[in-house]
Amino acid sequence: MIAQSALEKLAQVLGPKGFTTDESDIAPWTSDWRGLYHGKAVALLSPVSTAEVQEVLRIASAEGLRVVPQGGNTSMVGGATPDASGDMLILSTRRMNRIRALDPDANLVIAEAGVILANLHEAVREKVASFIGATSPNEIIFTRNTTEGINLVAQSWGCTNINPGDEIVITTMEHHANIVPWQLVAAERGANIKIWPITNDGTLDIAQLPTLINARTKILSLAHVSNVLGTVNDIKSIIRAARAINPNIIVLVDGSQAVVHGPVNVTDLD
Repeated sequence: MIAQSALEKLAQVLGPKGFTTDESDIAPWTSDWRGLYHGKAVALLSPVSTAEVQEVLRIASAEGLRVVPQGGNTSMVGGATPDASGDMLILSTRRMNRIRALDPDANLVIAEAGVILANLHEAVREKVASFIGATSPNEIIFTRNTTEGINLVAQSWGCTNINPGDEIVITTMEHHANIVPWQLVAAERGANIKIWPITNDGTLDIAQLPTLINARTKILSLAHVSNVLGTVNDIKSIIRAARAINPNIIVLVDGSQAVVHGPVNVTDLD
């Protein structure tokens, strides 16, 4: 049995939010992740800092208490399950869930032991939204690469909204990742592809847009910076000109080269 005096010491360190002996509060922490094994525990300890963890473990060592660690979705994944003896303490890092720092340049995240991966994912989403000037983190969708991202748009939005006789406009300076997906959609949906040619100096002539875009044009898909030629397209002016001809046109911008070579604000572009 655990002495009441030991429990009082732990309660004093952790406070009411970090210490409970209520069976209903403890119950969710006493089974394994499959729900096949159920143990017992005297108390649930939820420190909020490494200093509190250190003090809890010091008391446990001095009093000869058995501690079962349990974490969030990182570090101590799943943790451990107390046995059926009923004289163990559960040490949960659930309250140690702050993301202390995000450094995208170094690909470094400093997080506490109980951080939940979903929280980390959302923190990165917010960082990306700020980096590219999106109006909300909800606008950010992660894919493995640009090729997958364009294919996702083509196979979801494209196969739903592009119909027989509709038109797709791409340029001659595109990477295959921004050509093949639209060829597949055009073949499947009976649409037509128009190619926006480049000039002799490797740029796009906006004056040609009225010959390419009309009421049947569903999407204009082009690179911000061509990885073939290095051409930097004036995307803001191109979008404005395209919308002046067809206000309903969708413009997809392959920004994979632009975003790593200079500041990009997607809200300002459109």
